[in-house]
Amino acid sequence: MECNENSERRDYTLAVTDDDLLYELLDEETAATRRAARVRQRWLRQAAEESATFAGLLLDLAEVGTAVSFGLRNGQRRSGRIIGLGADFVALEVGAGAGGEDHWIRLGVIASLRLAPGAVTPMAAEGDRPVTSEVELIDLLAERVADAARVLLSVGDETLSGRMVAVGSDVISIRSDDVPPTMTYVSAASLWAAVVLRSG
Repeated sequence: MECNENSERRDYTLAVTDDDLLYELLDEETAATRRAARVRQRWLRQAAEESATFAGLLLDLAEVGTAVSFGLRNGQRRSGRIIGLGADFVALEVGAGAGGEDHWIRLGVIASLRLAPGAVTPMAAEGDRPVTSEVELIDLLAERVADAARVLLSVGDETLSGRMVAVGSDVISIRSDDVPPTMTYVSAASLWAAVVLRSG
């Protein structure tokens, strides 16, 4: 009987030892899996950062309506919430309601992008999706002619104001609110940005 009891105790001790070894192996496997996941995550982030494009970044920010401030090549700044991206422009919403403004800025004149304080974003630029929209700035302006929308058109450092009366393939015709009114014709190729006033 004593021999059997000792044998049972030895077997029990062995079983406990085997379980401890199993737990240790599982812990090591879990730790290795976590390390591999962290390495993969760092690799994916690095790959995303290295393939990032400015347009891809804008697309990502537009999807969540991020508030930004654009620095233009002439030193001006335009701030608002990104609401869309076209083939050659980015759309900003400045203000809300009837008194708000839609700013359409040519991509080619943007020198920098600054995020609003508190924006939750990656440290480095990410996003490599191409712009699939074929809508150009001139197309948007043409759609607003019927409304006789009041606009501010930026051509470099000059800002021209008035109501659009016609938009051609490469020229925008605006009539001033002066008395008597005057006509101004803007080359579409020279246009930097357009502001459409919702209040009309």
